[in-house]
Amino acid sequence: APFVALATLALGGLGVRSSQIASVAHRAAGVVLPENVAAAVDSVQPGPGLRIALIGAMFWGSMRLIRALRTGIRATCGQPAGSGNVFRDAARDALLGVALLAAMAVAAAVTAFAATGRWWGPLVSLPVVALLIAWATVRCAWRGAGRPTWPAALRAATAAAVLLHVLTIAAGPYFAATADLHAVVYRSAGAVVGVLVWCNLAARIIFRA
Repeated sequence: APFVALATLALGGLGVRSSQIASVAHRAAGVVLPENVAAAVDSVQPGPGLRIALIGAMFWGSMRLIRALRTGIRATCGQPAGSGNVFRDAARDALLGVALLAAMAVAAAVTAFAATGRWWGPLVSLPVVALLIAWATVRCAWRGAGRPTWPAALRAATAAAVLLHVLTIAAGPYFAATADLHAVVYRSAGAVVGVLVWCNLAARIIFRA
């Protein structure tokens, strides 16, 4: 989502029509997301004011996701989450975020090209997704002890890309078979979810204080 927002802003400023951006982004999403999920996201049409607010939220959310990603990878590698300098870590996260978004842009373009339904599509998209995972794994970790080597990261990323592709394929029949059940459960659990979100925000305020 942050990549789509940034790509729309950048390409729109260069004169690329929004319909072309939407077509490429939707084809790319169809490769890595179940069709039901991609269609549900496409059906949301926010107004101009809400669209600006959503873009700001996406920028903020992308930075939080990047921080969570690098913290999780460093913890897996047995490394400290930060360097001890908050400002330096924030600058590194920003640079890492820009690099990841650029890598995602390339990956999205390639996977959109591969989303033709032909047999060679996965042969093109899977290596790109694997390289993206491996690159993020290596770059998010600190240099030195615990940082995975490129061969190890590529092996793990290849296995992850294959499993993600299998999961995407299997998700189609699953969503089709459980659509009615999901609708009933989500409607019934709406109040519970709202309470959990409120409790989460209240806890964050208390812990921050």
